[in-house]
Amino acid sequence: MLEIPLIEDNIGKIRETLSRYSGNPRLVAVTKNHPVDAVRVAYRAGVRNFGENRVQELMDKRPLFEAEFPNHDGQFHFMGTLQKNKAKFFNNIVDSYDSLFSRDIYDSLAKKWNSPGDKKILLQINTTGEEQKGGLAISDPGEIYSLAEIILEQKYFSLEGLMTMGPTPSGFYHKDNPDYIRDTRKAFSSLRELKEKMERDFGISLPRLSMGMSDDFEIALEEGSSEIRLGSVIFGQRYLAR
Repeated sequence: MLEIPLIEDNIGKIRETLSRYSGNPRLVAVTKNHPVDAVRVAYRAGVRNFGENRVQELMDKRPLFEAEFPNHDGQFHFMGTLQKNKAKFFNNIVDSYDSLFSRDIYDSLAKKWNSPGDKKILLQINTTGEEQKGGLAISDPGEIYSLAEIILEQKYFSLEGLMTMGPTPSGFYHKDNPDYIRDTRKAFSSLRELKEKMERDFGISLPRLSMGMSDDFEIALEEGSSEIRLGSVIFGQRYLAR
């Protein structure tokens, strides 16, 4: 059962934290594995950006959300690994694809997500070197630039920035550990530096720098994040939304 006052209080505290940073960083509420009621509660509390990582779950939730808020100004972000056979559904349910790192997936999108519209893209960059994390390796700028160039050359997508995940906490390696803090700061500062370099090299603006989750969002904000992705610190423990 959703604890609505607690969720509202959590959102209020996070927005207060965001207000202390320049650039008006925004909150993306990660609603994956939470019911559509969680999206409704967050929307009423002022959240306008929602993150999901499964196409089917978003296909189930968005119509239910829009039935209550038909004229909403919310944005739905997809931040998972896309199966090629799901690309055809993106037109109607996804406003921003925040985790693109594969040319094959891009090609699948380009075939299906090919009607005019404001379709936003973030490239996912692996800044930690952890093999279990997806993303284009920050150590291979040639591959990053190659995919960016392809996106910039077409008319259906808007390359808006970059996304990354910080180091994975484990054991004594967590937000109170100096080594973790150092590594996390390095991961985020390297993404910011890459974004700034790409802006100079391509002569474009990349306004979005998506970095920071529940364990590390304050470090991300200190390093210039424009949007943080938070789930459990808002909604509590996840459970299957069915």
